[in-house]
Amino acid sequence: MSEPKQSTLRQARRDANQLERLFDLLPNDVYDVVAKLPYASRVQIERWYAREADRLEPVMGKVVAGVQHRTPAVTELLEILAAETLDLQQAGTWLGAHRDDITPQLLAELVSAAMGRGVMDLMSERAGKRQGANREKKAEALRLWHEEFRHKPGMSKANAAGRIGKLVGLAESTVRGYLQGL
Repeated sequence: MSEPKQSTLRQARRDANQLERLFDLLPNDVYDVVAKLPYASRVQIERWYAREADRLEPVMGKVVAGVQHRTPAVTELLEILAAETLDLQQAGTWLGAHRDDITPQLLAELVSAAMGRGVMDLMSERAGKRQGANREKKAEALRLWHEEFRHKPGMSKANAAGRIGKLVGLAESTVRGYLQGL
């Protein structure tokens, strides 16, 4: 019985260590979104971010006049371009106001930040689709148990799990777990 507790404790430690690494690696607004993703998606983002950081370090790590170039202008432009509805006029205004500030350094930072945000959005969307489909299947399995199988003579949760699993498209063991949770 101590094995499941150890496994859960190990997973909790693993998650905490990974979230700590991501906290050090990502900007705060990005970290808040990534922290809500499932562990597997966070691993992919962490690997991608580490690979991109190594690739872009020669460009991004340049210190000019004692200041490392990590400009808030990049964040500002990304917020404009990644808004729910794209406002090209506001983006044009931003570009006009920062015309003299646009350097290869700024462009490299902008491309890297945009790629990071794109990967994060893709992982978040994929996780949402999977979790949504699983919630729907679970709800359907529970509905079938309550409405069709529960009142049949001689039908137990274990017996119904295989039949419900075939109807819903889930493994028998998964449905059995859902039903045992009732």
